[in-house]
Order: sequence, then C-alpha cells, then structure tokens
Amino acid sequence: MIPEQSIPLEHNPAADIRVVPLGQEGDGPAAVVDAADTALIERTLAGDNRALDALIRRHEHGVYVHAYRILRSREDTEDAVQETFLRVVRGLGTFRPGAPFRPWLYSIATNTAITALRRRKTRPVMTDMEEPQAVNQPDPRAADPADVAASRETAERLEAALARLAPAEVALFNLRYREGMPLQQIASALGRTAGAVAVALHRLRLHLRRALEVTTKADAGKESDEP
Repeated sequence: MIPEQSIPLEHNPAADIRVVPLGQEGDGPAAVVDAADTALIERTLAGDNRALDALIRRHEHGVYVHAYRILRSREDTEDAVQETFLRVVRGLGTFRPGAPFRPWLYSIATNTAITALRRRKTRPVMTDMEEPQAVNQPDPRAADPADVAASRETAERLEAALARLAPAEVALFNLRYREGMPLQQIASALGRTAGAVAVALHRLRLHLRRALEVTTKADAGKESDEP
C-alpha cells in the first residue's frame, strides 16, 4: 500500500478550530458526484481490472491518512487500508449508481479502522518518528523562525488533544478538517443525519479550543516559573 510514504496534512487544522454558533455551520462545497469515480466504477463492474487499479490508486493515500489518524500505527494502518479496499471490491456491485463514491468509501474505511482499534484495545500516542509531515509547512529558510516554532507548537498541541478523543470523534475531525467533506457527505459516511453532524462538530470545536487554551496556559506557566 503506502509503507514508507510520509503522511501529509493539507494545512494546519488548528487554524480552523473556531467556535461557530450552532446552526450556522457551513456545508462547504456542494456534494457532487465525481465523474472520474463514476467512470472507473462502471468500467470496474464491466470487468476492467485496470480501472479498479486506477480507482484504488486515486483514493489510497487519502484512506491511508484517515485510517492512520485513528490507529496511529503504520502496520495496523496498512492492514486496515488493505481490508478497506477488499471490502470495497466485494461491495462495489451494491454501490448505488450516481451516488458520491467518497462518503461510501470513507464509511468503510472508518468502520474498518475503528474495528481494528477495538481488537487492539490500546491506541498508541504518536512518536516523533510517526509524526505526520505537513505539506504546507513554512520553509524554515524563508519564514520567521518564531512563526515556524509557534505553528509547530500549535500543531503538536492539537495532535495531543486529538489523541485523547474517541475514534469516532477523530474520524469526524478528519473528514471535515482534513478531507474537507461537506456535512451531507460526512453524515452519509458516518451514518448520521446532517443535523447530528453539525451538533457534533460544534461540540468538538468547543472541546478542542478549550484543550488548546488549557495547554497554552500550562506552557506559559512553566515558562514563567523558569529562572
């Protein structure tokens, strides 16, 4: 699958954690059917194995990142990704034509990862060796070192806060802030209503904002105690 590839973030999601009044959560881009996915699925169902390979390659990395954020283990993630696409292949004949493919795919990926986590029972905290690398990290040679350090500290605090969330909450965070899915697609992927997703996102933002504020104050207190 993707054994040695670094795991990028599209941006620092901490910047998106702002408290939005309940009921005003935007739905992002309209949920549209991807024509390329539709064409590849039709060709796959007609027996074109090359189309299946292309469909897997198209989504493999995104599924890997999503599963890794839940499992926090490369070995377990590789197994979960493989199991996810095996389930996709087996169930593709039941996929509703004309529906968006990503919510269905990420529903399978989320359930597979959470099931694997429950079997393992423990969830490791990311080590420095496993820390995902951001795609749009500021270039230390071009950016102010103080800004780079502050951004890195915020990302580390966010990762620590996410590590304490339930797997379903991590999945919700990933789909909204890392995958950029609109509410309706998240609802489809997680088997909830769009209203329930909006409420869960509101509560999640509040929780993460408070967690980040607590760690920031704690760090500031430690610095003030230093001689």
